[in-house]
Amino acid sequence: PYNAVVMGPKMDVAAELKAVSQMLPQKMYFVLSSHRAWHFAFYDNGRKWPDSDVSQCACPSWQDTHRHTYNDGYSEAITGTEAAVTDMDIQADPFYCNLYCPANPNETTPTNAFMVDWLLRTCEMADSYTPDVLYFDWWIGVSPVWQPYILKMAAFYYNRMAQDNKVGVINTKSNTMPAGTDVLDFERGQACTVQRLYWQTDTSISIRSWGYINDDVYKSALLLIQSLVDIVSKNGGMLLNVGPPPNGTIPANAVTALEDMGKWLRVSGEAIYGSRPYHVFGEGPTQVGCGSFSDTDVTNFTVGDFRFTVAPVKQVLNVVCLGAKLGDKVLVKSLGSARQGQGSISQVEVLGYSGTFSWNVDNDGLHVVIPSSLPIPSNFPPVLSVSGMTDLLWDGIVRQGQDTSITLYSSSTDQMNGGVTLNVAGDYIASAGWSASGGSIGWTVKVTHGGTYAATVLAASPDGVKSGKLTTQGNAIDLVMPKTAGPTQFMMSDSKPISLSAGEKVVFVFEVVTQVTSPSSDYDLNGLQVAYIQLLPIK
Repeated sequence: PYNAVVMGPKMDVAAELKAVSQMLPQKMYFVLSSHRAWHFAFYDNGRKWPDSDVSQCACPSWQDTHRHTYNDGYSEAITGTEAAVTDMDIQADPFYCNLYCPANPNETTPTNAFMVDWLLRTCEMADSYTPDVLYFDWWIGVSPVWQPYILKMAAFYYNRMAQDNKVGVINTKSNTMPAGTDVLDFERGQACTVQRLYWQTDTSISIRSWGYINDDVYKSALLLIQSLVDIVSKNGGMLLNVGPPPNGTIPANAVTALEDMGKWLRVSGEAIYGSRPYHVFGEGPTQVGCGSFSDTDVTNFTVGDFRFTVAPVKQVLNVVCLGAKLGDKVLVKSLGSARQGQGSISQVEVLGYSGTFSWNVDNDGLHVVIPSSLPIPSNFPPVLSVSGMTDLLWDGIVRQGQDTSITLYSSSTDQMNGGVTLNVAGDYIASAGWSASGGSIGWTVKVTHGGTYAATVLAASPDGVKSGKLTTQGNAIDLVMPKTAGPTQFMMSDSKPISLSAGEKVVFVFEVVTQVTSPSSDYDLNGLQVAYIQLLPIK
C-alpha cells in the first residue's frame, strides 16, 4: 500500500514526470532514483520501543535471524526460523511490514528475502518506466552480499533498455559495480583529477537540504559555474538537485541562480557542451576538495586559477579563467614552453567578444588582457578559445612539453598502489597515504625526445627526510626529499640525472623507500605528500 498511487498525491508520479520530460522541446533525460536498499536498516531504532509501528513489524517471513545490538547498548536476539514465533512475531501487522521490514541495525547483512524483494521492485521500475538513468545511493554497495542481486538487476535493466533501442545508465557510489559497467557518482563532491571513465557529481543547489526548507541558503550562480567547470575539466558531469516547495514551483532564489547560469552558458557553453578533457585539467593556487561531501570546501578563486577543456570538432583549447574579472591581465603558465600538445598557438579569442584585445605567448605562458566588456555578468569567468595546437585530447598518457620537459603530476597518475591516494594539500593535489609496504604511484608517458634529464620531486615531508626511487626503462635513481615545516609546505628534492629513450608508452614508477622504524616512531611516512616529479633536459 505504500506507493504514491494509493497514498499521498494518489497518482503515478514517475509516469507523470516521464510524460512531461518527453513533451519538452529540448531533450531532457528521465532519471529514477532508488534508495530502497536502505530500508533494511533505516528504521532500525524503532525496534527499541515495543509500541512503535516498527516494533509491530517483526516479519518472520524475512528469516531475520541476526542479533541486533545498538550503539547505546540496547540489544535483542531474534532466533530460529519462520516456524519460531516470538512475542514480536505475534504483534506483526502485514500493513506495517510492507514498509518497515526488517529494520535491521546491521547494515551489512540484509536477508536474502529482502534482497529478492529489492530486486523484483527495481526490475519492475526498469520494466515499467525504462528510465534513461537508474540512480542508486551507496547502500547497495555496503556489503558484498548485494553483488549477485546487483548483477541480475543490471542485466535486466540493460537488456530491457536494449529492447527499446535505448542506452541505459546506472549511477552508483564507490566500488558498487565494476568500472565501465556504471557511471561512478560523487555525492556533493568531485574527483581529484581527470578520470579515465566518465563520472558524475550529484549535488544540490541548496547548501542545507535536498528538499525544501524555510530560510534555505542557495548556492550562487558563480559557485555553480565554477563547480561545473571543474567537474567537466576532469571528464565529469553535474546532476543538480532543486527542491520545490509543496506547490511544485521552483524557489525564487534557485530560479535566479539557474537563469544567471544560463546567461553564462549561452556565451561560454562551448567550454562545456560536447567538450573533452585536456592533458591537464587546470592550474592555479586554489584547490577544490576531493571526494564526496567536499563541494562546499571551495575557497575564492584567484586570477591565476584556470580550467581547461577541448572543443574536439573545432580543435581548440578552452581556458576558463575561474577568478578573472573584466579588464584583468592573466598569465596561463601551462601554455608556455612546457605546454603539452603539438603545434604553436596561432590565435586567441574570448568567447562572446568580437573586438581586439592584447595577447602574446612566451616561455612563461600565455599572456592575455581580458576585455573590459563582455556579454556575461562582470564577476563570471571569461573563457579563452586557443587555436593552432594539435594533439589536445587527454588519453591518460602524459606528453612532453614543447621544451621536451616532462612533469609527472600526482593528479595525472594512471596507477596507485599500496594504499596511496590523492589528497588536497595546500596549493597542490598530492599523493598521500604512503607506507613502507609497497606504496607506489605511476604514469605512462609519450617520450618523443630521448636524452639525459635532471629529475627532481616536489614534496612536503614534515616527519623527516625521505628517500624515493624513480624507475623507468630499467633505470632507477634515488631522490632525497628534505624535511619540511609542515604537510602543506613543499620543497624540491635533490636533482639526479636519468637517461630516457623515445617511446610511445614509457612507464614511470615512483616509490618511497625510507623504512618506518617502528609503529610509534615520529619518523614515519604519514605526513608525506608528493606533488609532482619534474624532468628537465640536460643540454
